[in-house]
Amino acid sequence: MPDKLSRREREKIRHRREMIEAAKKLFALKGFRGTTLDEIADEAEFGKGTLYNYFENKDDIYVETLASVFIAVAEIVAKVDAESKDFCGFIRSHTMSMVRYAVDDPYGSALFGQRTAHEELAKSPEAMGRLMRHIKTIREVMTRRFTDARAAGELRRDLPIDQLISFYRHAFHCFLGEHGAFTAHSRSETPIEELAEVVLTIFLNGALNRPTREES
Repeated sequence: MPDKLSRREREKIRHRREMIEAAKKLFALKGFRGTTLDEIADEAEFGKGTLYNYFENKDDIYVETLASVFIAVAEIVAKVDAESKDFCGFIRSHTMSMVRYAVDDPYGSALFGQRTAHEELAKSPEAMGRLMRHIKTIREVMTRRFTDARAAGELRRDLPIDQLISFYRHAFHCFLGEHGAFTAHSRSETPIEELAEVVLTIFLNGALNRPTREES
């Protein structure tokens, strides 16, 4: 049995988590460049000097914040992949799981869907290296699922896989963002099941391989 963490160690873990949650909110609402360490310290209710006991600088806390987001999403994708048999089941479960994540952690979901967050990350090879394992998990599962679905005849062959994945991902982030499910400062009154169904209907009706009249 592993040694029980001391009270001081548990406190350090809790403080670090609180700092990341504060940073997540500010980065989601104001972006990396619009957020200062002073604001993060104020939001987390710690002195600015205390932040330096946990993080080297703003870049460091930004990467660690994104890491918490990518880890959460990678875990969602892996779980959905393991539990889904066919492509439609995978897409439906993935969409619903991501919408639930958006409701449970709106700031994390907003960061994951922000193009600017990914652009900032791409500027730092070191940061990308630290997060690549989680990014690869997400990309590999999505690519394999879409590729297998095409090989099985479930998806149209005239649409590139990478474009299909990109369209699907941006469709639900943009659409649900407009309806408040992905924004932290407004919540949609529409049940998440209905929002997810709209995205799924539009995406699957265009992406699934359906026999033409001549083929049927």
